[in-house]
Amino acid sequence: MKSTGITDRIGSCDEQMTDLLRLGFTANEPPDEKRKAELIKGLPAGRAAKISLPGMVVRQIRYIRPVSRIAAILFLAIALMAIPNLNNDSLWALAACTPFLAVAADLEVRRSYRYGMAEIECTTRFSLRSIAYARFLLVGVLYFAIMLILSVIIHRFVQIRTLIVFSGLLVPYLVTMTGALLLERTAYGRSAPYSSFAAAGLTAAGVFLARYFVPVIMQVQYGSLWEASAVFLTVCVITLFGGNVKMQEAEILWN
Repeated sequence: MKSTGITDRIGSCDEQMTDLLRLGFTANEPPDEKRKAELIKGLPAGRAAKISLPGMVVRQIRYIRPVSRIAAILFLAIALMAIPNLNNDSLWALAACTPFLAVAADLEVRRSYRYGMAEIECTTRFSLRSIAYARFLLVGVLYFAIMLILSVIIHRFVQIRTLIVFSGLLVPYLVTMTGALLLERTAYGRSAPYSSFAAAGLTAAGVFLARYFVPVIMQVQYGSLWEASAVFLTVCVITLFGGNVKMQEAEILWN
């Protein structure tokens, strides 16, 4: 009786093993197209599948760090307090503040690399490049809009064209962003995420030095120089940022 029980157990084990092997071999066979279509049709429509590229950019607004928003609010508050007694010195002081907006923008766009999320974002539907450009666009548009609005207000108090005032505020910001993006390409810049503060400090110091040594450059006759510098630096920042993103993607693929 005992031998019969053992034989039955061995037989049942053989049947189970046979079923498992059959399942393993049939698992790699292509599924029936009709059943596959019915299965996909029955799945609930995922929210992520409906998100377009513009929708993804808009959704990134909620993920902008409070630091970037606080920097914008502080700059706007300082500017509004200075406007009632606005003069050339106040304008130079505001220009010296914009480099620190660039620091907040640089820290925002470097989040993926700093927090080790770049590898994961490279494999998502909206890749690292899309997410990085979305943050870059959102923060840049926010700060550009604030500076443009302030330029329109300042124009009413000082007889300088709005575009010249805007360029005077924008150029120190873009100089700092250019320096920060160049630092990001170095080993020191990557190991020290707050290295952009050094670029901001040097730019702000340069603004104050220009105020005391070459104050005439803020006059109307130099407006075209400011405007051309703003356009040139904008192109430099966009080019450098795109190059940095490509470099990050290449490093991830290499590793």
